[in-house]
Amino acid sequence: MTGTLRPAGERYVFFSEDARYRLVVLENLALERLLRVQNTYAGNVFWKVWGTVTEFRGQNYLLLKRSLFDRVEAASPSAPP
Repeated sequence: MTGTLRPAGERYVFFSEDARYRLVVLENLALERLLRVQNTYAGNVFWKVWGTVTEFRGQNYLLLKRSLFDRVEAASPSAPP
C-alpha cells in the first residue's frame, strides 16, 4: 500500500494514496527508521508500506513491518490569508 505519513499529536497516521485507508501507526523500530529518513526531505514523502492492520475500539492501527521510499512531491503552498 502506498501513502503518506503525518503527525497527529504524539502519534503518526498513515494515509493511503487512494484515500481508502487512515491508519494510526503503532510505534516501533520500523517507524523510527522511516521517520529518520522522512525528516531529511521537504514536501510530501510517499512510502510503500507492509505490516499488520488491527482494530481496537473501532480504530484501525498499522503495525509497520517494512517500508520502501516511493517518492517526494512538493508541499502544497499555503492558502493566502
